[in-house]
Amino acid sequence: MRTHKTIFAITAITALMTGGCAHYRDFQPPAEPETYSETQFLHYLSSVPTVTFAEGCRAMAIAADGSDNYSNHDERYTALRDRDIVRDAWELDAEQSLDVSTMAYMATAICKLRPTVCSTVFGSWGLGDRRYAHKQAAAAQLVPYEPSYKFVTGGELLYTVARVDDHLVKRDGESAQEEINAPSDVAAP
Repeated sequence: MRTHKTIFAITAITALMTGGCAHYRDFQPPAEPETYSETQFLHYLSSVPTVTFAEGCRAMAIAADGSDNYSNHDERYTALRDRDIVRDAWELDAEQSLDVSTMAYMATAICKLRPTVCSTVFGSWGLGDRRYAHKQAAAAQLVPYEPSYKFVTGGELLYTVARVDDHLVKRDGESAQEEINAPSDVAAP
């Protein structure tokens, strides 16, 4: 009886060590999302059951800068890394599914939320940086509070992008970009 439990434990540990906890989505988009304009991309996100890390980076670049000025994921990732919005230590593949805590870290970095004691002490080591950012982002109402390992849907990413934009507008005191589809955009009859 113990032998079966031991074999199961060894198999489980080996599977985690070789495959890790990486998750890749089964959904295949109708077209390559990189080819969409910013508006098309944001509309596309509303229909996605699981967001990839590359799609998350593009959405967060739009949230941070008001537009996506990069031609591919590598350029976008490098720019976000240089601003400490993403980290190499995470070792995330572009096609991996984006989890809530990673999205939360990116949102808190863009919004430049004041770090907490735990995020300063442990986050600077890379230990729990996304976990503490998740708590901080939830407290600031940038992300809904849910399990940090949950994979992000397109709707949840859009919600976070909108909350980040709202936060930046309130912080800066003015809108960095025009409101899209505002009632004033419609001509009076």
